[in-house]
Amino acid sequence: MSLGHLDAVQVESMLVTPAETKDEPRFPASVGDAISQFKTKAAAEQSIIAGIGIGVPGFVFADGMVDSTCEILAFMDDYPLAGLIQRQHGLPCLLNNDARVVALGAAIYG
Repeated sequence: MSLGHLDAVQVESMLVTPAETKDEPRFPASVGDAISQFKTKAAAEQSIIAGIGIGVPGFVFADGMVDSTCEILAFMDDYPLAGLIQRQHGLPCLLNNDARVVALGAAIYG
């Protein structure tokens, strides 16, 4: 099974946390809170974060722009989430469809 540009990804650690999905102004802060939790976890484990991966519903372009969430998160249509994370948190960010991210997790963790 090919996951496109996810083929070379190796997940060493992960944190699964919900992000705000109903309140558009709160969404970036909610994602930021999750990234802060991950940074805290990495610091406690004396690990380095190489990047952030996020699964979103709908369609995502290879450059990290959310194209359409099929009305699930309508405010995210044409949303530059990967670029926002890279600028605000200084971490590379890989976005992909949530089902593909689940498949990657299943392939790695069974």
